[in-house]
Amino acid sequence: MHAEVKRCVESNDMKGLKYIFVDCFVVDPTFEKYREDYEYCRQIPGIFETYRELTPIRSNENLWNEEYWEKLKLDLMKNFSIKRFEHMIEVAQIIYADKISRLLQERKTAELKMCESSEEKPADAGQNFRQKTEQSAPETVQQWNLDQSMGDARRAAAYEEEKLDKRKRELEIENQRVEEEQRRQREHIVARKAELASQNTALKERELKKAMGIGLAAAAVVIIIILIQIF
Repeated sequence: MHAEVKRCVESNDMKGLKYIFVDCFVVDPTFEKYREDYEYCRQIPGIFETYRELTPIRSNENLWNEEYWEKLKLDLMKNFSIKRFEHMIEVAQIIYADKISRLLQERKTAELKMCESSEEKPADAGQNFRQKTEQSAPETVQQWNLDQSMGDARRAAAYEEEKLDKRKRELEIENQRVEEEQRRQREHIVARKAELASQNTALKERELKKAMGIGLAAAAVVIIIILIQIF
């Protein structure tokens, strides 16, 4: 589980969780890294709401464009439903297709490197020699086997230590990458909150101006009617 998700769960910060899931596709459009978080949070009462129709969901992939994606994100904050979110998981595969292709290739390369580093050492080249020598000189072979075993143990220990050091370095690099990713995500969430607040303010201003315009129009009609009656 991501640290930010865990923090929001522990502090019962439902709004923070929603912001994380709204913007998680920017961090990982494949959604693979957030699948575990999502499945866990689905069980938390209060985070997901009953689906309410806002922007109609489009089944035609040809209509899945940036404009539609932005509407889905705004609608998700107004109605955080499982139906809308799982639709966004599908839409993200189209919107972020290039980024997903690049991420999958990077992950495949990293997995191959990990597999190569964890492969077992090839069989000892002296094995056949030991088997042949055992048939002619038992006592010498026993001592040789003992020395060889000790040497094998030292080499195996050194090999394992080298693998552990390499794995430690890889984990340190991965932790740095995760910390940087989480930092960027926090900054993105803060910026996103400010953007949504600005959009809400602008929307309220437009609605207020619209209401005032309707009021003035109505007043003008009343004045005209009065003038007509007078004259």
